[in-house]
Order: sequence, then C-alpha cells, then structure tokens
Amino acid sequence: MKKIYSFLTLAAVGLFTSCTSIPQSAENLNQLQIGMSKSEVLDLMGEPLKEEIYHQSNIWFYHTDNKWFDGSVTKDECTPIIFDDIDTVSGWGYDFYKKNFLFK
Repeated sequence: MKKIYSFLTLAAVGLFTSCTSIPQSAENLNQLQIGMSKSEVLDLMGEPLKEEIYHQSNIWFYHTDNKWFDGSVTKDECTPIIFDDIDTVSGWGYDFYKKNFLFK
C-alpha cells in the first residue's frame, strides 16, 4: 500500500510541476542581444517553434509563457525574435514585432 501512495504522490507532483513551469527559453530572453547571429540564438534559446502558423525565416517564435495550461501553445504565449537581412537579431517581443511588421 505504501508503494501505491508513493507512486501516486510522485505522479501528482510530476504532473503539477510540468503544468505550472514556464518554459526554459523564458529565462534566456534576458541574455539576448541585438546583433546576435541565428546560430548564437539557437545555442541560447534552442529550436524555435516549427508549427506552420509561427514559422517564418526571419521571425522565430519561442514559447516563453504559460497562460492557458491546456497543453497547446498559442501565439500569446510566445515571444518573437526578429532577424534582419543579414540574419542577426534586430529585436524581439511583440512591441517590436507590431511596430516593425504588422501594419506594413
């Protein structure tokens, strides 16, 4: 009986912590710098989301915030990192994204 309770406790803790943790890349945003290359961003942040809705060659989206805890990633839970024509970081975040890309 003790083994069952121990297993259930471990399972509950694992489920709870996996649902409430903010993705790793959120912590790495503080280390981003203008002018970083794509390979430097990959080393720091890991692979960007590759879903069709998010993927563009010069704008990478990273899951950086859990808002819904439903298992899917929505755009409002992501941070865009924008690269210029020579593939270096020109800015990140939705304020930069909206100002430079949405209404052009």
